[in-house]
Amino acid sequence: MVSSHASKLEELARAGSLLTRELDFKSLLSVLVEQTLDITASDLAVLYLYLDPEKRESDAFLSYRRGRWSAAERISKTSELITFIRESSEAVVLTERKQSPFADLFLDPEMQSGIALPLYTPKAAIGVLILNSHEPFFYNRERFNFLNSFTKLAGGMLHSSRLFQELKDYLKKIEELERYQENIFSSMTNLLVTTDGDGRIHYFNSAAGERLGLNSELIGAKLGEVFKDSLDRKILKAFDTSKDKDKEILGVEGIYKTAEKEMDFSLNVSPLKGKRGQYQGLTILITDQTRERKLQAGMEKVVEERRVIKDMFSSYLSRDIVQTLMDSPDLVRPGGGVKKRPLYSLPISAAHPRLP
Repeated sequence: MVSSHASKLEELARAGSLLTRELDFKSLLSVLVEQTLDITASDLAVLYLYLDPEKRESDAFLSYRRGRWSAAERISKTSELITFIRESSEAVVLTERKQSPFADLFLDPEMQSGIALPLYTPKAAIGVLILNSHEPFFYNRERFNFLNSFTKLAGGMLHSSRLFQELKDYLKKIEELERYQENIFSSMTNLLVTTDGDGRIHYFNSAAGERLGLNSELIGAKLGEVFKDSLDRKILKAFDTSKDKDKEILGVEGIYKTAEKEMDFSLNVSPLKGKRGQYQGLTILITDQTRERKLQAGMEKVVEERRVIKDMFSSYLSRDIVQTLMDSPDLVRPGGGVKKRPLYSLPISAAHPRLP
């Protein structure tokens, strides 16, 4: 490493430009360790990351190593070195091997000097970068200034990369949920339409698009304008009432009319709210009752036809019976048949035989 101020700035700028080219977290780790080892001509460079950056106490685990020597896979959270760096966010430099509470800084028995630098942002501690050299008094002010500046830049980049990755993961989950939700809505036989807070169409499922004649060009159009000619005023008023009075309206029945078709339906409308109860639009669920109404009308027709047939049959039967009796009056027996007289109505002589 050339010992000139201009050279130090040049090396820092070059290494920094390599960092800014990367967004991937692992790639940034590689650039950080490789560049610090090469520029400072150290013998060993190891990056340890905290298991839980949000906690004040967390073990540091080896994440990336460069050099021919081995290093511990983990540095305990009880280590004096880790405790000091986490609490102070300051670097630790040991210019020679001697008894020290920060002896963990020497990663191999052959190393004679070392430096440990924190990787952090104001909101999170990320890890510790440790470099070792065979030479005592190797880490002078120039190397320290370069490493201190570079690790501060790297700390911000690593934090941004981690946040970016978390954002990507979060967006991926949202997309998966949206696809799952869309599959559910698409498989619904009911018609679903939602609006935003201004009463503009925000979403509709495929069933609603097919039966209500909605398409992507109507996204953002005013709900009342879209349906002013196909829904009666009672239905349109239900939308306003649900919004103004902040309440559900259930079971409103109506007829959707266009030049091509009519649809009997039942409507449920409810206000959609955000986390803080703020009005965000309407959820409109429409059940197509056209088929049920046709079936009901068909059943009523069948019942009526059965009644008419029954009346006609009864009428024909009555006429046949009357005609038969008129043609054969001997079939008529008053009282409905042979009438037996009771004992008490017989003559006395018949009821009590004469005594001799």
